[in-house]
Amino acid sequence: MASLTLDGLTKSYGDVAVVKSVSLEVRDGEFLVLLGPSGCGKTTTLRMIAGFVPPSGGSIRIGDQDITRLPPWKRNAGLVFQSYALFPHMTVAQNVAFGLEMRKAARSEVGPRVAEALRLVRLDGYGERYPRQLSGGQQQRVALARALVIRPDVLLLDEPLSNLDAKLRLQVRLEIRALQQQTGLTTATARSAKSARNRICMSVPLTCSSPILSAALP
Repeated sequence: MASLTLDGLTKSYGDVAVVKSVSLEVRDGEFLVLLGPSGCGKTTTLRMIAGFVPPSGGSIRIGDQDITRLPPWKRNAGLVFQSYALFPHMTVAQNVAFGLEMRKAARSEVGPRVAEALRLVRLDGYGERYPRQLSGGQQQRVALARALVIRPDVLLLDEPLSNLDAKLRLQVRLEIRALQQQTGLTTATARSAKSARNRICMSVPLTCSSPILSAALP
């Protein structure tokens, strides 16, 4: 686990600045919330941290390491996609193990680490099921387990509650917060609901392409 630092992080497509000079620091073990409307750069910021979108300028550091130009599999950041991005032809266990296999983890390590990740998200015994056999909340937990199994320094959550109904959204929000506190992971999540900020956060404005994007610490 480590701190996360963005320094002047920028992303442009042609003349359009999607993310404009974002600078912030998330200390080791803190939980950061990026808030704002659709299209203001929240997802792009998370994807730049994870390595799936190359920045146009600025830098990204995890701890003391500059990871700005490293490929995704060489930066120790776990990303939970908004769509969950589960492989339908793979079992739950195979989906969770995917990141370990990409990192060439020893076969002897994969099984125990997958089991540990599934236990953390309360999905013991679900390893042989397929995504189509799971509820939306369970699929979200599989995606979270896949991010946790690599033992990341930083956990990134791209609007993880947006596909859930209101009752389940509250339950999973509390579970994610409890899990973050249990593991002590430095975490950054994107949310669009302003009501979430009003309940749990104090907001600090960021400089970016939209004045509504802000960062908050619960």
